[in-house]
Amino acid sequence: MQPEQGISRELGLGEVISKTFEVYRRDFVKYFVLFAIVGVIVQVVTTLAQQAFVLPTPPVNPTPQQYSSWFPALFASLFLLIAVIFHCEYCILNHCRGQRSQTSL
Repeated sequence: MQPEQGISRELGLGEVISKTFEVYRRDFVKYFVLFAIVGVIVQVVTTLAQQAFVLPTPPVNPTPQQYSSWFPALFASLFLLIAVIFHCEYCILNHCRGQRSQTSL
């Protein structure tokens, strides 16, 4: 099947995998550069967020009371860190989608 023809019927799993690899092979450099750029951006955002939010460290030889006061602070910090990372990545992806839709007009 030629790539220009499109798909006129439901494909089986093997055909879907074959088509996927065919597309990646044909445009490998384009996809590699895209994934590399997105990976670097995600890593930079993650690193900056980890440096901005310091996770609490457990006390040395803690008592049960110290653990019970440490866990909520740890979970709150982790939740905030994950929320900031996902929010930044969501904004970056939406910005990229907006740029792509403007260039295709």
